[in-house]
Amino acid sequence: MKTLAFVAAGVFAYAVATPAFAQQAAADVPAHKCGTVPPMPGERMMEDTTIRRRFEREVKVYGDCVKAYVAERQASAQALQAQAKAHADAANAAVIEYNATLKKLNDAAAGK
Repeated sequence: MKTLAFVAAGVFAYAVATPAFAQQAAADVPAHKCGTVPPMPGERMMEDTTIRRRFEREVKVYGDCVKAYVAERQASAQALQAQAKAHADAANAAVIEYNATLKKLNDAAAGK
């Protein structure tokens, strides 16, 4: 009976702690270090090939930096999702074990 209480307490503690941890982790996401979006030159200035090429180069550098940041964030998110799935699977296994133990105890009490 004590095992049953420990399993139930563990499942409850996991259910309570998981959302609080998820909210805390979301606040820790670092901002990108790509700087600001390059300012668009005026229409008249874009006619100058030197200015246009410099602008296009700055946009490409900025875009590549943002793409690398997004890829890094996605990899981090996938790792966290895998970790969360492992914890959810463990919690589900504990609930299944709890239900099986409870059924066994109920069947024993009913004389089956």
